[in-house]
Amino acid sequence: MILYNYPAKSLTVIGVTGTDGKTTTSHLIYEILKRAGKKVALVSSVAAYADGQETDTGFHVTTPDPFSLQAFIKRIVGQKTEYLVLEVTSHGLDQFRLLGCGFKVAVITNVTNEHLDYHQTFEDYLKTKATILKGVDYAVLNYDDPSFEYLASRKKPSGHLTVFSQKPIPDSLKTYLKVFKESTTEAFPNLEFTLSINGEPLNLRSNLSGQYNLENIMAAVAVAKALKIEGVAIVSAVSDFNGVSGRLEQIEEGQSFKVVVDFAHTPNALEKVLTLYQELKNKNFRLLRQPADLVGQEKLIVVFGCAGLRDKSKRPLMGEIAGRLADVSILTAEDPRTENVNDIINDITIGCLRAGAKEYLESKLSALPHDHVFIKKPDRRQAIELALMIAKAGDIILVTGKGHEKSMCFGTTEYPWSDQVVVREELKKLPR
Repeated sequence: MILYNYPAKSLTVIGVTGTDGKTTTSHLIYEILKRAGKKVALVSSVAAYADGQETDTGFHVTTPDPFSLQAFIKRIVGQKTEYLVLEVTSHGLDQFRLLGCGFKVAVITNVTNEHLDYHQTFEDYLKTKATILKGVDYAVLNYDDPSFEYLASRKKPSGHLTVFSQKPIPDSLKTYLKVFKESTTEAFPNLEFTLSINGEPLNLRSNLSGQYNLENIMAAVAVAKALKIEGVAIVSAVSDFNGVSGRLEQIEEGQSFKVVVDFAHTPNALEKVLTLYQELKNKNFRLLRQPADLVGQEKLIVVFGCAGLRDKSKRPLMGEIAGRLADVSILTAEDPRTENVNDIINDITIGCLRAGAKEYLESKLSALPHDHVFIKKPDRRQAIELALMIAKAGDIILVTGKGHEKSMCFGTTEYPWSDQVVVREELKKLPR
């Protein structure tokens, strides 16, 4: 910006956008660059880091207004920062909040249905996401995403295209870098795999779980290699990275079942996290060495809702996903704002019923079947309490939709709220 004399021109700015995975990918890129000895800053939906320290920006949104952002950039330039990693939302792109940033590298993790209350159509949402590619030297794209062809066509002609994929990338695709998963070894619950980077192998181990985190790692590695970061720094940073607050965050208070808090608030994210834990459920159960006659009785329980005054079309989609993949779905509040929370839950219920799940009443909980059922519980604390009450050894509880957030909106007021805090409080009330 003119007011601050375009401070970003002194930096290599890396923009990360996408429907899901952008926060984890942003933090991974930051950690890799830091491990490589680079002076790097980060602004994400969870935190901001400058000069090696977490800093309070006062932004309170993922992509701040251009004046606040440029003031922050001017400050980090004064600290001799070389790189800036920015998590970027479609709202930020559409509202020109990134003016003056001059991205050198742009990453799009994936594009699936989200924010259609704002963008109206998926095509407009996709077009907005693609604007981040304008003018960048390196466009990093997910070859497995259905929108790949369109996005690849939006980069500048002289810009480099780097792609990542979970399968081999055809030689006919002209790219600067090709990063794909060459092999993988299961190491429950973590990831061990080999990437092929333009034919050169890179062996990685991560504390993260799930195919979607594999994609996040590949995106971060693709950026690092495009910036010519050495493999040893990449391997070390990926190995030590333990994830981001509110992303598959496990809560332990000595209970015999697993409780996980995650930010999944889109159909795509919810499906991926539920699929992951359905796959891990039996393995987790066996690791706990439960009696043989109980094997197969463990449940996957999900507590979730949908935000008020936001894309209503995703509500039945998320209900259908939960009804199909979770054994028990507890439908509750998630920032209802000025909408009636019961109306939101009823919209979700349409999808649950479509998936064949049956509504279950609390009066019958003592005889809860091992089947696909849903329970309406508008009060989020009571919904979490209920999930903990019905859980038994070997079960997995997912509390999704809020993740790292520290407040919940009712009406027009933000009230203090943390899923992590509430889960811990309610776990401590359980009989030992």
